[in-house]
Amino acid sequence: MAFLDETGLAELWSLVKAEDAKLAAVDVKIEIGSYNGTGAYGASNPNSLTFGFAPKFIVVYGGTTTLTKSGMANPLFMIRGTNGVTIFPYSTGTYSNQYYPLVTTWNGNTVSWYGKDTEQYNECWAQHNESNQTYHYIAFG
Repeated sequence: MAFLDETGLAELWSLVKAEDAKLAAVDVKIEIGSYNGTGAYGASNPNSLTFGFAPKFIVVYGGTTTLTKSGMANPLFMIRGTNGVTIFPYSTGTYSNQYYPLVTTWNGNTVSWYGKDTEQYNECWAQHNESNQTYHYIAFG
């Protein structure tokens, strides 16, 4: 079979359709959105987001303290079934290349989180909830 002859093109098209059917069977869901921070933090003030599906992976970014000097947001990552973490992957003194663990609760289509109850982690910026700041998220399910 020569690749560009009629038989080769028919076989190629057959392979493309088979792969397309496989991809269509994969039901990937994506939801994006934003929220405004309130300044509240800690176990008695968790952040919470509800989605149209049960998310498997979520990224949250934004705010002012969570922006590096280059303007790049320091992300908060959450993987279903685990606790989340806010990462500060840059070097500016006290907050050089650190991560801030979160307590994360997964309940169906809703995820809630707050900074661990220690002074260093239990702050609104580590929880991504600074007052009057906009945060953006993307969730995959």
